[in-house]
Parts: sequence; C-alpha cells; structure tokens
Amino acid sequence: MDVNDLFDDQFRLLQSFMDAIDGVAFVKDLTGTYKFVNQSFCNQFNVRKEQVIGCSDYFVFPADVAAALQENDLEIIKSLKPLAVEESGNNNNGDLMVYRTEKAPIFDMNGEVAGLCGIGFDITVKRRLEEENERLFKKVGEESLLKSKVFEVISHDFRTPLNWIIGYMDILFDENLELEEDKRLDLARTIHTESKNTLGMLDNLLEWSRSHIHGVACKPEGVDLGVLLDEAVGPYIDGAHKKGIAVDKNIRTGITITLDNRSMLIAIGNIFNNAIKFTASGGKIVLSTYIEGNDAIISIADTGVGIEKENLSKIFSESSQYSTLGTNAEKGTGIGMKLCYELVGASGGRIEVDSVVGKGTTFKILFG
Repeated sequence: MDVNDLFDDQFRLLQSFMDAIDGVAFVKDLTGTYKFVNQSFCNQFNVRKEQVIGCSDYFVFPADVAAALQENDLEIIKSLKPLAVEESGNNNNGDLMVYRTEKAPIFDMNGEVAGLCGIGFDITVKRRLEEENERLFKKVGEESLLKSKVFEVISHDFRTPLNWIIGYMDILFDENLELEEDKRLDLARTIHTESKNTLGMLDNLLEWSRSHIHGVACKPEGVDLGVLLDEAVGPYIDGAHKKGIAVDKNIRTGITITLDNRSMLIAIGNIFNNAIKFTASGGKIVLSTYIEGNDAIISIADTGVGIEKENLSKIFSESSQYSTLGTNAEKGTGIGMKLCYELVGASGGRIEVDSVVGKGTTFKILFG
C-alpha cells in the first residue's frame, strides 16, 4: 500500500467516524466556504454533502443566522484561539434549533491559519426546559408576592371595620348599660350593616386576588363613576364620622366609564380609608366626580396632614416601603397605595396626587 492509499484509508476512517457521531461537524476555509460536513449536519439542516461543499453559510441558513455564524468564525480566525459558543439554525422541519458549538482554527504545514473546524450538539430541549423553569420560577415568585400583598392589605384594611363591629357588640352586650330598645335596635342594625359592608370588601379583594393568581382577565363593564364612588366609600363612612371628620359629596351621576368594578371598589375604598387615617378630628373629606377636558375624574380631597414632596414618589414605588402613622396613631403596611396604583392602571386609569403639608392631600383617579 503506497502513501496515498494509506492517506485515503485514514481519511475514509475519519469521515466514517465523523458521520457516526450525533453532533454536527464541519470544516471551513478562510473564506467561510464549507470543505467538509458530516452526515448529521446534512440530516439536521436538510441538505446533501455535495450541495454544501463549496458553499457558504448563506446557502444553508437564513441571512441573519448566517451573518451571526460568520461573525463567530471571524473572531476565531483573528484570535487564533478555540471558541465555545451557542449558535442557532433551522432544522429540516424549519424549527429553530440551538447548538453548543466548539470551534477551533486549523493551521497548515507552515503554521499559518488555513480555516476552522467545529462540532456542535443540539441543546434546544435543554434551553427550552431552562426557559420554562425560569418562567415558572418567575410566575411562582409573582404569585407569592401577590399573596403577600393580599394578606397585608387584608390586615391593613379590615382591622378598622372589624374593630368597629366589636366595639358596637361590646356596647350591645354590656350589662351595665341600660339601653333603650330602640337604641339596641339601632346598634344591631349598625352591626349588621358594617358586617355586610366588611364582607363585601373581603369578597372584592379575594375575587381580585383569585383573578390575578389564576391568570383570569379583569372583567371590564360600564360603570357610573358616581355610583362606584358612593359604593366604594360606604364601608368607611361611619369610621370617618366617629373620628369627627365631615364627608362632603359633590358626586355627579351619569358619567359612565368601562372598567373593572371590583378592582376599582378596592382602590377607591383604600384611598378614602387613607384620607380618614391622615385627617384629624374636625377635618373634612370632599368626594367628587366630574369631567375635565377629556378626562372623567374621581377626586378624594382631605384637609389632613399632607405628604412631604420627597415622599410623594415613594407611595406608589415597588422599591420602597413607605408608611407613617395616622392622626390617631393608626398603622399601615405601606402596601395599600401600591395596590391601588396597580388596580387603577389595570382598568386603564391613572392616579395623580397633589399635597401640601399641613393643608391636605387630593388624590385624583383619571380615565381619559
């Protein structure tokens, strides 16, 4: 056997070995022209060897993919060093595949770079699993955060009305108080009303949380802003009166906006409850609905303590937890206003705040 025959045998053995491996293997010259591809390459990209040899990446792949592949090749040729990269290409079904490719320069007998070789393995399934795991992890994190928000808001917003109910019942069952029958009936009616209102608040919040946790879309419907505002503040009105705060209503009916009713009941109720919290006895809260330019507006204006300018941006911020005590040392979680911002935004509205320390704060919910 002469040298040429020996070389041919070795080349055939090498080619058989390369055809037997599962990864795509190739050799290119300095111009990016394919000099060799294995059978796996042909199978993956639906080409024949005689079609590919003598052609560039642009024959096999879409232009954007081919350009990215040649950019990686050029980096190897310039650096004269091996490179491990993730590269994409379409298989014979037209599906985009991801490959982990090891590329290295090839040198001639004089030590000059003559081209490059590479072998790549399909990691598409691995990448898809990683992306799905990342998506699920993010979803679990979002659901966990949502549940935390819901529980904190429940703790924040339901403590006050429940305390009122307990207070009324303490009076009703105090044997030392000789209440007339009509006053007992009044207390019983108040307890019944407050209980129904509180249950309604809880139903609204749980319905909203369920819709978000399970990915159910909001249910937009035509709602009269005046009716909405009146219903939203109902559970808190008695608390305002008991604190000695006057509540004036300049509510215009007939302004109908498409929004998610349950979400907006929670948002408006929370803003009104905060107005009560930060307004001292003898103060006033004005509730209004009106049209201004292209906007339909719900306004809740109080004569409370106000918010310092540097803190205005914090009340809706996800990155900060801003909370202060009310005028009667009422506690808050700092989460309620962030939830309001999200709820209003989900219904296509926006919130604007104007505040002067010592004079009061006006929250406006605008739909335009």
